[in-house]
Amino acid sequence: MEQAGSNFSWFMAYLIASILLIAGVAAGIMVWQHRKHKRERRKTARKARARVRAWRDGKSTPSQQADLDRKKGL
Repeated sequence: MEQAGSNFSWFMAYLIASILLIAGVAAGIMVWQHRKHKRERRKTARKARARVRAWRDGKSTPSQQADLDRKKGL
């Protein structure tokens, strides 16, 4: 009877450890995705500010300049 109780204790310990491991991996993935999306939002915001700044200064935006360079190459 004592052996059965010991086996159950080990089973519960492994179960709890595996649940904590899975939760840790899931939390890590969520943090990684959050940081990735944050970098993408910052990148998009920088591009938008650059477009507005170029428009305000009367210059062509980086995308317009790339189109002009591509057309000049043709």
